[in-house]
Amino acid sequence: MWKLIGFVGLLILGIWGFNAYAESQAHPIPEVTANGEALEVREGSYCWDGFMNAMCADMVYTSAFEMGDREKAPALSTDDVIQFRFDRKPLPGTLTAELWSGTEQSMPIDFQNGTIPVPDQEGYYVINLSARWEQGSGNYGFGFYVNNSYEETGVVVPFIHPPALTVRAGDEVKVIEAGTSEWTYTDPSSETVSTSGIAPPRQELMASLDPLLVRSNEGIAFEFGLEPLKTDLEVWKADGSSLPISEKPDLSGFEGVTVFELTATWEQGNGQYVFALDIQN
Repeated sequence: MWKLIGFVGLLILGIWGFNAYAESQAHPIPEVTANGEALEVREGSYCWDGFMNAMCADMVYTSAFEMGDREKAPALSTDDVIQFRFDRKPLPGTLTAELWSGTEQSMPIDFQNGTIPVPDQEGYYVINLSARWEQGSGNYGFGFYVNNSYEETGVVVPFIHPPALTVRAGDEVKVIEAGTSEWTYTDPSSETVSTSGIAPPRQELMASLDPLLVRSNEGIAFEFGLEPLKTDLEVWKADGSSLPISEKPDLSGFEGVTVFELTATWEQGNGQYVFALDIQN
């Protein structure tokens, strides 16, 4: 009888120990709090070599800004602090944090002992944490409002490069990053930073384009995260030359795969965006 009780006890202890070890080897998720209240944390893409299996998860976010949950985001004051902790310490030098105030507006932030100060201007923000361990890596996002403001802010974090162009044609949507560009902005330390980009040669670029299918009777619209001062649109001809056209072209004048180049200008600089439409009658 005592042997049976002892065997059952050892079995229970073994199961408990196995579960505890397996849990300790699971992909870590940080615990984030502010004023003693837990904040909703979302996982981004990660790869992890766990106790029983290895896996990679691909989370579809166009930017880390989308990882925040607006509906569950708390309202914080500028006097509050955000605290986070992992149950497993990341590898030295791999833990980073970024502050996002828009889909293309981010900046690195300093933190000490898992404590992050709340921004001093109103708005909705997302903090993105990234870290690595021996078993893999992960990134996480959580959102919050400052001073109970439900408006996005565009003044705290500058655009550090020309904003992406969103092309809408009928029900189709395509996001294009700037190729050739020149851009100047002021970083958080009040230093002026200048950047530039160079697109591949025209023939190489044309070969890499993925045309957006659109009907000739449909219109196209262009959107930026930051309104440009002016835009110029050209169509690339087969002989390598360019033809200026209206900013809202009549697609009925084109057929088949047609390459367009839109140049946008802001106070900070300019960017060129190249995209292709497969225009069907």
